[in-house]
Amino acid sequence: MFGDGPGTWWGLTEAGLLAAGFVDEAAQVAYLNEVYGTSFPDLNSLKTFTLAQLDEFYDLNRNGFVCAFELRGTRRYLNDPYVNLTAFAVTDDRIGK
Repeated sequence: MFGDGPGTWWGLTEAGLLAAGFVDEAAQVAYLNEVYGTSFPDLNSLKTFTLAQLDEFYDLNRNGFVCAFELRGTRRYLNDPYVNLTAFAVTDDRIGK
């Protein structure tokens, strides 16, 4: 979860921002502030906020790991056969019983 680069939450976030066309830092900051409803001045502050949110709300077993996954679909998730979206989600890394 913590750290930089591939396999980390922030690495996924950065890759997603770049893939969406947010190339410069100012555009990334503006977009993330809009998503979170915040007004952080820089990307590092947003990174700290994002990781703190993951830690507090998703890492329930407090081991520093979460599972990130992608959901793709139409009817199952939205009940609309004409909309095909990809959504990203996160859960704790616990194995269900």
